[in-house]
Amino acid sequence: MTKDVFIKEVRDAEAMLYHISKSILKNDSDCGDAVQETILNEKNESNAPFMVIIS
Repeated sequence: MTKDVFIKEVRDAEAMLYHISKSILKNDSDCGDAVQETILNEKNESNAPFMVIIS
């Protein structure tokens, strides 16, 4: 997977991940942390050689 493809996949899934985490965690800060951790875990599992900054 290229960096551009990974970034597109992250952007496409980001809102859905946040919505799911919000239904479970309620706190915005916790939701952001959960989404970021999920994305980083996926990056590590795919061995992608790059970093994505979530804003």
